[in-house]
Order: sequence, then structure tokens, then C-alpha cells
Amino acid sequence: MGGFTIYCPISGLPLEFSFNYEINKNDIKYRYLNDVNVVLPDGTITEIGNHDGYGRIETENEIFSCNNEEDKTYRSGIAISNSVYKLMLINPKFQEFRNKTKNLYKHLKYYFKEIQSPVMKYNGSQYLHLEDISQKDIPYFIDPFLEKKIEEPLLGKTLVRGIRKIDGNKNKLHLIKLIDDFLDFIPKTKMEEANIFRQFMMDSLKEMNEDNGITTISEEKQKKINQLFEDNMKEFNQIYIK
Repeated sequence: MGGFTIYCPISGLPLEFSFNYEINKNDIKYRYLNDVNVVLPDGTITEIGNHDGYGRIETENEIFSCNNEEDKTYRSGIAISNSVYKLMLINPKFQEFRNKTKNLYKHLKYYFKEIQSPVMKYNGSQYLHLEDISQKDIPYFIDPFLEKKIEEPLLGKTLVRGIRKIDGNKNKLHLIKLIDDFLDFIPKTKMEEANIFRQFMMDSLKEMNEDNGITTISEEKQKKINQLFEDNMKEFNQIYIK
């Protein structure tokens, strides 16, 4: 099986990003994109690790599987960008996850709102490289914690000041908005929770059928679909509905 790139489900940023470390202070601007945390099923968040190119995150002490497939060798979880995690920690809305009133893993698992970000045009690309990013999208890949402006030749030059400079402020504000979208999405009432998940399941089944050119479903397959829906509804109810 070949390698692949995984993406943060909150920001849409790649969790593995290639660039030339030896020029233009790229290490300062883009290295952060390779720093990843894993959210485990109990809501625990791991130390920083890196994607191995095959859906696994390697930390100093353990390897975690984050490729949406069952893996009995490693503990599984959901990978998120470390920069997103750090920004969530300073968001007051995140307090319920910090004190374990709510489980971050379970909310990530059922988060399916479309991410409103320019980086989404690259989402799904394999082994994304800095050279693949258009000039206008560069600011959304810069380290959001970069406070001092430094030169970025990819942004071009001005007649007066020469090579354009950039800091992480624009991306920081952008990521804060995406984090708010994620935290605000969390259902607030039992009825909303049940309806949101039911609609998600039905839309997913419809898309699967359309993608495969299916217009009719056999009775046997319909039974399997119904069972899948019921099993997932039970899990969803256990997660959200008290």
C-alpha cells in the first residue's frame, strides 16, 4: 500500500508538508505544519508527533493509527494540527473539553461541517509541497505563532521595499475562526443532535449511491444499510444524548 497525506479535520491543513529547509527561513514559517497531536477515544490528547506517511503518528513514546482503519498493532485516534490544538487551549469554549465534561474525540468524529478555508482546494492532495501552493494562499500556511515579519520570496517583491515580508497574524485569525466554527457546531439540544446525525447518515448514503451509479437497492443491501444506521445511532446517542 502506498503512502498518503492526512489532514486536520478542523483546519483542513495538511499534517505532513514538504519544503526546502535550507532557504528563505522556511523552517521558521512552515515546520509547524508537521507537528501533530492525536486525540484518543477517551478524549486524551497526546504529545506532539509526526506523520509517517502511512496514516500513523509517531511520538517519542508511542505510535498511533489515524487512518480510519482498524489496527490492532497500535492505539487509534484522530490526528489534529498542533497549532490548532494550541489555539483551542486559549479559547474559553474549549473549557468543557479540558475538564473532560465533553469528549473531544467523539465530537471530532461527528464533525462534518464544510471547512471554509482557501486551503481546502489542496485537501486530499498527496505529499503536498510548498511549491504546490499558489501565491495568494501562502498566508494560510504560515505559522500562526510567527510574530515577527520575515521575507517570503514566493509573495513577490515591491518596488520600494523589495521582497515582501509576512507574519502569522492573518493565519492565526483565520484558524481562530475555524476553531470557533468547530466549537459552535456542537449540538446544543437532544433534538438537534439526533436530527443532525440522522441527516448526515442519510446524505452520506445518498452520495454513496450516486457515486456508484446506483438507482435501486436490493432488499438485502437495504437491511444492511438500516442496521448500519441503527448501530451508529446507538453510538451517537451514547455520545451526545444523556
